[in-house]
Amino acid sequence: MKNLYVFLSHFLTEEQKNDAIKNLGVTNFVSLPSPLQKKWGNIESDRELKKKLKPFIDYIVDNVTRDDYLLIQGEAGISFALVDWCLANGYQPIYSYTKRVVIEKEIEKNKVEKKSVFKHIKFIFYERF
Repeated sequence: MKNLYVFLSHFLTEEQKNDAIKNLGVTNFVSLPSPLQKKWGNIESDRELKKKLKPFIDYIVDNVTRDDYLLIQGEAGISFALVDWCLANGYQPIYSYTKRVVIEKEIEKNKVEKKSVFKHIKFIFYERF
């Protein structure tokens, strides 16, 4: 059984779930526990990075196997640090590659509303170069 642990500030789309099942062999999707989910969605990157990462690292160590996947996306600094830790410790972090579709609409004279819609394309493994 392969799990996909979700470190996102939003829910997975059906398209993402189907891709994970089909192309990664995922059989179970695991959201963060509510307190960690709240922290992940509101985290700020600053000098206390290690302190802020600790509960997430503890959660990974206690729950995730080396065969599982971790979908990690969010605030750039904290995401980078957690991905780096995962790679250094033998875990499999991934991200969702998306295509952005931009829709522009003139709402008034000289005013344009711009809307970005993100469409999932595929999952990609983070890796070091």
